[in-house]
Amino acid sequence: MKIAVHGRARNEQSRGFIHNLFPHLADCCETLLVSEDLNEIVSECLPDNAKIVPSDQLRSMSPDLFVSLGGDGTILETTGLIGRSGIPILGINTGRLGYLSSAGYDTAIETLELLKQGEYDLEARRLLEVDIPDNPFGKQNFALNEFAIHKSDSASMITVHVEVDGLFLNSYWADGLIIATPTGSTGYSLSCGGPIVAPDSNNIILTPIAPHNLTVRPLVINDSATLRLKTD
Repeated sequence: MKIAVHGRARNEQSRGFIHNLFPHLADCCETLLVSEDLNEIVSECLPDNAKIVPSDQLRSMSPDLFVSLGGDGTILETTGLIGRSGIPILGINTGRLGYLSSAGYDTAIETLELLKQGEYDLEARRLLEVDIPDNPFGKQNFALNEFAIHKSDSASMITVHVEVDGLFLNSYWADGLIIATPTGSTGYSLSCGGPIVAPDSNNIILTPIAPHNLTVRPLVINDSATLRLKTD
């Protein structure tokens, strides 16, 4: 097995935890690919079968598994690195929020032992892919939670015209529009009045941000749809 590791350490507790964890990670695989973002943290404890790799090259080295060390934000970063490759993620929570992480300080080593023994299940989650002219996101144009179109801080409301599979849906006059996955339904979308959707649902959620019209409400559509957005 080839494992890629991406993450961050926010404090001394997480740095010490990662140092203790790395020998167990190395024992789970033949090759351990470590994001250069962790270089400063793990340089003193790098196992013999590990090597430092630029984070944007991890996917091209075809790992069997990504391990995300951090909170939910780190998992979202790792999702961007994986893209449409379908490589599974194991989240180990060393951060402040860990709703998406499967293991924490107390259970991480036990989790790696179960991984080594092949005792695990895979859970599919939907992603959004964003295609923008002169795409500022580069190859990391995927979102596990949501993407949002916002007005600038001092601007008045914007209008977002939405087409679904080539058919006009609505023109949202609002502070912005959130396009969320079922995973992201409990995040930004929820805080703007969007519904909670089961993670395994085949849906996309459109949630307007502070819409001008009272009758404009969040909408759930099938995730097979292609959305085209244009702003005024």
